[in-house]
Amino acid sequence: MVVIGLPLSMLLLQIALFRGVAMIEGDQEPDVLTPLRLLAVNLSMGITGLLAIPVAARFAGVPWRRVLSFPRRFDRGRLLRYFGGALVLVAGADAALAVLAPEATT
Repeated sequence: MVVIGLPLSMLLLQIALFRGVAMIEGDQEPDVLTPLRLLAVNLSMGITGLLAIPVAARFAGVPWRRVLSFPRRFDRGRLLRYFGGALVLVAGADAALAVLAPEATT
């Protein structure tokens, strides 16, 4: 339920907010991202994030404040390892895109 419910709620929020933006802006080109459409996307992600906190607390059986707490102290080594792993993934995806679809990188 959690895996399906949160993305589905984000999708439904985006559809509802996009319809609201369409009423404000009028029906323009659907492929063009205007500032109001970007705001609608960001609001739907933010609201979904706020919905995820009580869902995660209920799923884990802990108070919602415990979901937001971080029991360990900050570790620069872990941060650098995670950053390096993300960098490798992004560089690999960019390289694969350049090889598989070179017209998309121009």
